[in-house]
Amino acid sequence: MRKLMTVAALAGAFGAGGCGVDLFGTEGKDDRAIYCYQALVGIDCYPAPNHRDERRLIAYTGPAPETYPKPLPPPEPTLYAPEQVSYWVKDPEPVPTAAPSKSRAAVSRQPLPPARR
Repeated sequence: MRKLMTVAALAGAFGAGGCGVDLFGTEGKDDRAIYCYQALVGIDCYPAPNHRDERRLIAYTGPAPETYPKPLPPPEPTLYAPEQVSYWVKDPEPVPTAAPSKSRAAVSRQPLPPARR
């Protein structure tokens, strides 16, 4: 009997809890779809899914990204070779020189000018 009363009390408590008012309400909720992707520095969010970035998808709200139609791939570019020329350009070779002497590279011994006020 005691077990039955405990079960009935728990069922009543859970049943009454389900009839409660939503504490958060619906006025603050935003029903727009948002799709967030991992970027190099942080997270970028967009109102529509980017199918080219589907591997970087972190989270989304709204319809699943698979429900959106995928865009057609871009057309293949027409490749062509540049015009053939009868000359070529070469930069001059660097001429090796000795390192500057230490006396030249020394810091100047002159005092600094006075600071402006």
